[in-house]
Order: sequence, then C-alpha cells, then structure tokens
Amino acid sequence: INYAGVSRQIGTVNYNNVTQGTLIIRRAYTATSSIGAVQQAGLYNSITNATATGFFAWNTFTSVNLVNNDQITITWTFTLS
Repeated sequence: INYAGVSRQIGTVNYNNVTQGTLIIRRAYTATSSIGAVQQAGLYNSITNATATGFFAWNTFTSVNLVNNDQITITWTFTLS
C-alpha cells in the first residue's frame, strides 16, 4: 500500500542487549481514507532496493480493513545471537 496514510516509512528501532540481543522495529500508520484488505508487511533491506527481491523480512497476517483515522502498528522482533 502506498496511499491513504499507509506507505513506506522508516520504523523506530530499539535494541536491548540486556534482553539477549533483541532488536525491535515498529511503525504505526494512520489511515487517511478507507483501505481494504491490509494483510502483509515487509522490511526492505535497502531504501534504494524497494522491490520484492529487496525484502529483509516479509509476512502475511489476517486481513484487516481500515477506515479514516484507523491505526495499524507493525512490529518486527528479532533475536540476535
């Protein structure tokens, strides 16, 4: 999705070595109009390689429909070792 307030954005990155190397990347989006069938999210491995082959991580989830002012937060959690 690249419209209605839900488009590619840089997420907030938190790293905590105390909790065994946990890396959390999170971004909240607010819809500015109706958006149907939001059901996947991905992390690109490069700002300049924003294509299907440029994903670092990608996943699907149960489809949700957003209307104006609805929010969705995408959270990625990685454990580094």
